[in-house]
Amino acid sequence: SYYRWLQDIIQRTDSRVSYTKGHTGGNTLDSRLNSDADYYASKAQFISSSLPTAPIPTFAMNDYTFYREGDGWIESNMRIFVDQLLIQRTSRRLAIGHKQRMATWLYDNNSPPPYIYLKATSAYTALIQLYARSGQLPTAVCINEKKKGGEKLCRRGCDEFEDDHHIFVMCPLFAKLREEAGEEITRKVKNLGFERGVNEKEIVTLLEKVKFFFKDSQEFWPLG
Repeated sequence: SYYRWLQDIIQRTDSRVSYTKGHTGGNTLDSRLNSDADYYASKAQFISSSLPTAPIPTFAMNDYTFYREGDGWIESNMRIFVDQLLIQRTSRRLAIGHKQRMATWLYDNNSPPPYIYLKATSAYTALIQLYARSGQLPTAVCINEKKKGGEKLCRRGCDEFEDDHHIFVMCPLFAKLREEAGEEITRKVKNLGFERGVNEKEIVTLLEKVKFFFKDSQEFWPLG
């Protein structure tokens, strides 16, 4: 609706659209107007009584617009919205009981081999296989849920709950470890590709696929 309103204004008037760099200290008219607009937009919820008067926007939604409680009016692409909604619902359903831990039954019906951590390429991967699969990594959340005291917040100073996902994906304390693990996998994939005679173009494509495993999104885990 907002974009259609702006488009309608441009079509009905002789307006000139120009790019103005935001958050600058320039004294040009464009910069000052942009600064004022940014100021009032960011403070609108707190200083509504002092906002300058302006004409009431005359834009309107489509004749038929989807609405969902909790999301409000949905004017974006409905296919994308439904895809995201189904992903979220499935993720929540998978989280019941096992909290999305290695839900391999989604795509692999075979039983895992015994003691697979014995073939781990590093202590990091062994840690993931041993603890993340079982849900027994002694995170703050795990300890709290077992009624053994302590808060759920990260004990390393982050303002987030300390669960498996936070430790392995988010916590900055382990950022270097994650980076090194990613570089190691990339290096091994490259070497394996060259050993098998794979051409460089295909190796680049393969490395892009490998990066899939380092994406943190509901679209990729556990549904990817």
